Amino acid sequence: MKKEIGIIGLGVMGCALARNFGRNGISLALYNRHLSGSEEKVALRAIQEHTELKKAQGFEEVKEFIEALERPRKIILMVTAGEAVDHLLSSLSGLLHPGDLIIDGGNSDFKSTEKRLNTLLDSGVLFLGLGVSGGEEGALNGPSLMAGGSREAYELAHPYLSRIAAITPSTNKALAYFGSGGSGHFVKMVHNAIEYAEMQLIAEAYLFLRNVLGMKTDEIGAVFDAWKASHSKSYLLEITSEILQTKDEHGFVLDRIAPIASYNQTGASALIEGALSGQPLSMVASALFTRFISNQKPPQAEVSSLKRTHSKTISIETLHKAYAFARIVNHYQHFSMINASAYHYRWDIKPNDLCEVWSAGCIIRSSLLERLAQAKTVETPLFFNSEIQSELSTSKEELKAVLNAAYQSDIALPGLSNALNYYLQLTADDPSAALVQAQRDYFGAHGVYFKEEANRLVHYPWKA
Repeated sequence: MKKEIGIIGLGVMGCALARNFGRNGISLALYNRHLSGSEEKVALRAIQEHTELKKAQGFEEVKEFIEALERPRKIILMVTAGEAVDHLLSSLSGLLHPGDLIIDGGNSDFKSTEKRLNTLLDSGVLFLGLGVSGGEEGALNGPSLMAGGSREAYELAHPYLSRIAAITPSTNKALAYFGSGGSGHFVKMVHNAIEYAEMQLIAEAYLFLRNVLGMKTDEIGAVFDAWKASHSKSYLLEITSEILQTKDEHGFVLDRIAPIASYNQTGASALIEGALSGQPLSMVASALFTRFISNQKPPQAEVSSLKRTHSKTISIETLHKAYAFARIVNHYQHFSMINASAYHYRWDIKPNDLCEVWSAGCIIRSSLLERLAQAKTVETPLFFNSEIQSELSTSKEELKAVLNAAYQSDIALPGLSNALNYYLQLTADDPSAALVQAQRDYFGAHGVYFKEEANRLVHYPWKA
């Protein structure tokens, strides 16, 4: 009997996703490349190890894998983004028929997804770029799924994807179609950028509690325990609390981990796309650059020791409000980018739908996204929502107090400081941009916008 879905790539995510499909009664054909000595009989071993896959069929020859699938064939690629995807598409091209569907479930660059989709057009093979969020746990128990490509491709995939997607707090599926081209991988890229900044803000709160307030690891874990039970509830806070309270025979595990943070291409891709489209993603920039710096520090013995004043003048509640302020700024920046890019690329990305999809299954799920999903609209800039504007105005002073205390202790909090700087620049009467444009006009005749005629660019004769 032919199988409903084929999965290529049985690494951590591919295997977890396969188990999810299997548990939901979807028949599977599994294929993993054969590399002598390192990757042999991977599909067979996965079937033997996991009860959810007992009815699946494993292959090491791609032609046999293809022949085992019912038509139109539906194949999900769970391989490393980049050349591996292109190599597989080349291998599959002569084996598929018009109407067959390929779904790229990796972290591919959205522009590469659009190129691949266009390359496949003449063959009649359908292509769907699918953002999959939630890590191994999400892939196994219910991920957040973000689809982009042709409507025909999505309709073919939908009955199967809807069976494995997470359930949102409003009992909907964490699955949505966001339009043509690479829109699915675009919103996944932005999701990861928000994730970068969210992780950085939690890390800065941890640093402040440890180095400024002088709290111990387990005490900080208790603080985050309390925060995750408040309006700041999020998956990332939950796992951070658990990390901080994890001990073994050597003590707290976190205290033995070297301060070196890795990174992948999605944070950088979002920052570059934002820069190219005029979107100031300062929050992801601070998070990404902090990771860069952690990989470039000289040996610890050569680094001057930090001052540790252990000031008790800042309360934990003050820090909590500063953290909440910065989280709102982070989401605002990235939703502004989404709105601008959706307009530019003509994608059907409704912010409320995106909040709904991100409210379950994914890494950045939080009570803030649940709140935004329930709002009438998040098209209007968040800062001009009266409720959130009031929150920001109130907690701005708390953020200033936290930053002042950090600077007194020689502690860098780039995410929190970027949040405040961005807010002040966006909401204050700041004439510095007028001076910059006047400089550009003076040396390059680029023109200026006079206040009384703000829609017309005029060169002023500075040297006359």
